[in-house]
Amino acid sequence: VENHDNQTLFDALVLKLPRATSAEDRARTQAVALGINALSQGISYFHAGGELLRSKSMDRNSYDSGDWFNRLDWTGRDNGFGAGLPPTRDNGADFALLRPLLADPAIKPGPAVIDWTRRVFLDQLRLRASTPLFRLNEPSEIARRLVFHNTGPAQQPGVIVGRLDGAGRADAVFDRVLYVVNATAAPAALTHASYSRDFEREADAQAKRLLIDSGRSPRAMLLLFERIGAWRAARTAQAKAERASEPKTLGREVGEHAKAGAGELLRIAFNTHPADEERMKFFER
Repeated sequence: VENHDNQTLFDALVLKLPRATSAEDRARTQAVALGINALSQGISYFHAGGELLRSKSMDRNSYDSGDWFNRLDWTGRDNGFGAGLPPTRDNGADFALLRPLLADPAIKPGPAVIDWTRRVFLDQLRLRASTPLFRLNEPSEIARRLVFHNTGPAQQPGVIVGRLDGAGRADAVFDRVLYVVNATAAPAALTHASYSRDFEREADAQAKRLLIDSGRSPRAMLLLFERIGAWRAARTAQAKAERASEPKTLGREVGEHAKAGAGELLRIAFNTHPADEERMKFFER
C-alpha cells in the first residue's frame, strides 16, 4: 500500500480522504491499510515510517529533497506534515492544491495519535507471527488453505472476508482463522458465515457489535481464531454438567458443540480507532 516512490501513505490519504476527516480517523484508515498487508500471504512490504504516519510534506519525488522532507522522527513527536511546500521540481504544478492542505493544522496528527498507530501496527505484526497460516510458503498451500468470501457480483464493495484452514498442519496453532476487513466508511453486516457452527454464531454477533454498536465510522478489522484440542472435551463435559440442572436451556448448545467439533473460539475485535479503550487483546496459547 506504500512505497518509496510517490507520496507516503499518509500524504496520499490527505489527497483522497475528505478534508474534514479527523486526525484520528486518518490514523484509523492508515491502520486498516497496513493491516491488509499484515494479513496477506507472501512477504509483507512496509515502507519505513508507515506505522508513524510518516509524511514528506506531500513531496511526490523526494530522492533529492534532503533531510528536511525525508526525515523520519522515531520519537513519534512529529510526522513531518506541514514542513513546507515540497520542492518545485516535481510538485510545483500542484502547489494550488497542496498549499491549503499543508497549512491546515487539523490534518497534522499529534504524538498521541502517532503512538496509537505505532502500537496498532505492532499488534498487527504479532498477529501475523501468531500462526504460519498467514505466511504459507507454497502456492499450492495457499490455494488449498485460503478462501475468500464476499466475492462475485453481489459482494459488498470494500469488505474483505478471508478464511484460513489449518486442519492437518501440526504448526498451524489454529484450526481455522476468519478475518473481516471493512475499509469503507459505512457499516457492513455479515449475514452468513458458513465456516462452522461456532463461526456462524459468533462471527455475525461480533461483526454486528464491532461495526454497528461501536457507534463510530466502521473502518475496522475483526479476527476470529478457532483452536481444536483438549478444550473440546473440557467444554463438552462442562456443558453436560450444566445441562443436568438446566436441561431446557443448555441441551441444544451441547448438541451444537458436538456437531461443530466444539472448537475453541478466540475473538479479537480490532476496531482500529484511537478513541477506543478496547484495543486488541491477545489470546494466551
